[in-house]
Amino acid sequence: IGVVLAGVAFGMIWPLVVLIVSELFGTQHIGANYMFYDGFNSAMGSLLISKYIAGYVYDQHIETRKDETTCYGKQCFQMTHLAVVALSIICILTSICLIKSKIAKVAYSQNPVPMNRPLRKRTA
Repeated sequence: IGVVLAGVAFGMIWPLVVLIVSELFGTQHIGANYMFYDGFNSAMGSLLISKYIAGYVYDQHIETRKDETTCYGKQCFQMTHLAVVALSIICILTSICLIKSKIAKVAYSQNPVPMNRPLRKRTA
């Protein structure tokens, strides 16, 4: 069930990112903004989690047996999974804060400007 839910979540989030980015930052520079959220985060997250965090946790739990350097048991990657959970919770909280700040800006402004159009310059 976990794999199915993860697949559904992964399949739903990437098409929605395009819409979310265009709503938050407008459509004028949507390509650059989208690539920041899609490309940069995926590359840096993969590098950080798979190379540094997982490697460090695995190396800390290696038991040396007759020239064999292998880790056995759930402790080999348990901290890595907890780190991913913590990062996911941080992501959810920052997303909620971003949405609330965007809603507050639109709700409390006296002259809300649609985010998909640039501001017009006033001529005297």
